Amino acid sequence: MPKDWTVSPTGTVIEATHKLSTPYVFLRFAKVLRRRCIQFVSNRVSYEREAITKSLHTGTRLNLSNTWRFDTRTLMADSAGHTKTDSTGKKTPKMTPMLEQYQRIKSQYPDAILFYRMGDFYEMFFEDALEAAPLLEVQLTARDKNAENPIPMCGIPHHAAQSYIQKLLAHGKKIAICEQLESPTAGKGVVKRDVIRVVTPALVGDPEIVAEESRHLLVALHETDTKTMEACCLDLFSGDVLLGETRDVQRLEDTLLQWDPKEFLIAPEIRENAWFQRLHKYFGTAAFTERRDYFAKDGAHGAVLRYIQETQKVKGLDYLKEPAALFSSSGMALDSTTISTLEIFKTGKGSWEGPTLFNVLNFTQTPMGRRLLKEWLAAPLFEKNSVEARLDAVDAFIFFRHRF
Repeated sequence: MPKDWTVSPTGTVIEATHKLSTPYVFLRFAKVLRRRCIQFVSNRVSYEREAITKSLHTGTRLNLSNTWRFDTRTLMADSAGHTKTDSTGKKTPKMTPMLEQYQRIKSQYPDAILFYRMGDFYEMFFEDALEAAPLLEVQLTARDKNAENPIPMCGIPHHAAQSYIQKLLAHGKKIAICEQLESPTAGKGVVKRDVIRVVTPALVGDPEIVAEESRHLLVALHETDTKTMEACCLDLFSGDVLLGETRDVQRLEDTLLQWDPKEFLIAPEIRENAWFQRLHKYFGTAAFTERRDYFAKDGAHGAVLRYIQETQKVKGLDYLKEPAALFSSSGMALDSTTISTLEIFKTGKGSWEGPTLFNVLNFTQTPMGRRLLKEWLAAPLFEKNSVEARLDAVDAFIFFRHRF
């Protein structure tokens, strides 16, 4: 402390007879700021640890931040069931045979949330539980609550799985359905389980989950050696397959806009292309699935077929139709600006409800009819003969409506 300072009996500086030098003040301020920052970070980490531990022990819901995650790779026990330690030297939970089975199955589907069947429930553990609980709006609890490191878990009734699957699909998630393949028998050991199918935003597999007004389409995108963009579009329910290639990025974007895909299948290296980055920005709400070696043999079409076999656990694909032309010349390609300006599907405020062209014209009676009307409006006819043929068909239905 400078000698010219006047100090009170309690040690408080009450007067300084000369000004302190700027470097000295800055140094003191930096030291205090550093000490306060360290204290704040330490308190924050302690608070988050305490909150998460309390949540898992009490079963209360917790809005977890991205700063805290369970790394399931460090939670694996050895084959003898002994606990191990993670990189910090902290002991990890002991794995039961059931959890070892869960981890083994989960490792085969790292990009999906595993619905693990246990009796009348589908259970989720570790990272899947932390991710799914807030999306499904179910309680996050823990297995072995009294253990040093309780295992986060959550569950849903298997008979209500469809509604929960819809919630996850709405967030672009995939769900691996793991069923019991044998009846539980006392003393027999762990029940045999395996994944029977993977539900993705495009490959739903259940008609009751599909939105009425739209198809759930999968599009595989591939860039050939000649820098041509190849696309394969699949509708799993109808079996329709559309295939085409082009060098015109705008044409590709306009065509995909008509179909509004729910999921894209790509090779990782395609992400570096400028045209793909534009597509990704426009279709940001869709799911993007990467498969490195699926395109090597048969391009986009082969990748789609292989992906179906992987997720739906089927060998034969006879129900799929022969590929048709993706880039059809029979309909007009409307760009995103035109569709938005004319309020064909959404209002000017971005709402699906309201006086849009689709809502005004939509007197269809079936989900298939609604989807077809949507496709017609997205790609209106421009050839005279085609327009007149469609009008004649509509007139016939109206004239003979009493027969239907």
